[in-house]
Amino acid sequence: SPIAAGEITDQQLLGFAPADITYLATGGYFGHGVNLWLGEGADVIDVTTARVDDVTTIYGNQGDDTVTFAVTALPRLFVVHGDEGSDTIDACIRLRV
Repeated sequence: SPIAAGEITDQQLLGFAPADITYLATGGYFGHGVNLWLGEGADVIDVTTARVDDVTTIYGNQGDDTVTFAVTALPRLFVVHGDEGSDTIDACIRLRV
């Protein structure tokens, strides 16, 4: 079973803590981007939107992690470090027709 199962949006981290985490860079961007360090288990992460004006980075750490990146707008930069384990990273851009 996953240790962390959550969703990342351009303004929220959902399911990683007892309450949702909301973040916003008023009038700009974050100095070092948005960084998420996961634990040692088999984490399952869905990325539904990402910041278009900043860098978003996920560090999978140990475990067989699954990261699904399916967004409708291209972020500035999105980085996934799978690290140790047999990780699955699935990325696509969903076009609105």
